[in-house]
Amino acid sequence: MLMKAFETEKATIPIAYLGADMDSLELSIEYTKHRAVWGKPIAAFEGALFPLIESITKIESIRSFRYRVLTA
Repeated sequence: MLMKAFETEKATIPIAYLGADMDSLELSIEYTKHRAVWGKPIAAFEGALFPLIESITKIESIRSFRYRVLTA
């Protein structure tokens, strides 16, 4: 019974945080588009995009993990 509960938790915990992560990422992307530094939006600077790309990669890996757990 306990091991069955662990399987359920492995599927539900990532799902619970995925929505919050996606909202946070969307807000961050909008911020980088509208926040200007030296007359250009932050999104124009390559270094500012690295954390956003890393977040996108993490969110996609969570989605992939979720699908594998739910289909197993």
